[in-house]
Formats: sequence, structure tokens, C-alpha cells
Amino acid sequence: MAKAKKEIKKNSRKKETKTVKKSKKVETKDTATKVLLVIFLILCVVVFVLATIMITNNKTNSKDKADISIPLTKEELDKGISIDVDMSDVLKNESIEYRIEATNYIKNNINKEVVNYQIKISSEAKVDVELYSNKEDFELLNGKMKLTKQRLGKDKKEKTNYILKITQRQNPTEKELVNVKFETEK
Repeated sequence: MAKAKKEIKKNSRKKETKTVKKSKKVETKDTATKVLLVIFLILCVVVFVLATIMITNNKTNSKDKADISIPLTKEELDKGISIDVDMSDVLKNESIEYRIEATNYIKNNINKEVVNYQIKISSEAKVDVELYSNKEDFELLNGKMKLTKQRLGKDKKEKTNYILKITQRQNPTEKELVNVKFETEK
């Protein structure tokens, strides 16, 4: 009987050892699962932040892109560069905006002399016209229809961005045009 008690004690120790080993394995698995869960959550947060940044940058970049790009060379300015904006589909008291980029180059051909120009706006339609520049943060025309003393340098690429805002003040009719003309300053 003493022998039987010894064997029972050995078996119970083996069972305790197996139970301890199993619980250590379970604890190890739980820890690994928790670590993986934390890593997954961190990755989700990073993806969300990067997506937000990308969307914000796309909106910012789309605001910076010009609707119309005009290379201003001496020859072109002597002839006059004209843009006609059709207002016939703009409802009363509604506005449209155009981003106009004036450059002193065409591809890699940069002006060899300084270009002085003016911008004239004319229209038979009843519209309010506002013109803003990226250099100044205020309306440039101040109720006038001509902006003078504009300049682009020589020998290195330069550009000036304008925002042209036109507001319709009457019910639209056919062939309502607003003419924006870039020409040599006289």
C-alpha cells in the first residue's frame, strides 16, 4: 500500500506539472493575441491618419491648379491675349471663379526681357467682376475694369496666379460674354 501511495503522489505531481505547462501555454497564447491585437489597432489608426492627410492634400492641390494658363511673351502681348467667359448659363446672383496663371515662359523658353502688362475687362452684361492675386490678398480692381502695372521678370521662370470671380446681376440671356484681355501696358 505504501507503494500505491507513492505512485499516486507521482501521478498527481505529473498532473500538476501538465496543468502548469498547459496554463503557461494558454498565457503565452493570450499574450501573443493581445500583442497582435494592439499592432492591428495601431495599423488601423496609421491608415486612417494617412488617408485623412492624402484627402486633405488632394483638396489643397486642386485649389492651386489653374483653370487657364497663359504664357505672356512680348509678341503675344502686342497682339493681345483674350479670354471670353460665357455668362449665359450663370443664374442671377450666382458667381463663377476661374484661376488664371500668367507665366513668363512656354515650356523651357523663358522671356529674355521683362514683360509689363495690364489686364482689361469688358462686358455688356450686368456683372460684378473681382480679381485677386496670389501675391496680394485683396481685390485688385476695386470697381475698375482695368488693372495696370503688372510685371513678369526675365531669365528665370515666374508665374502669377489670379482668381477671377464674376457674379451675374441679372437674369441670363444668350451670348453674355465677359472679355478678359492681357496686353502690353501702354
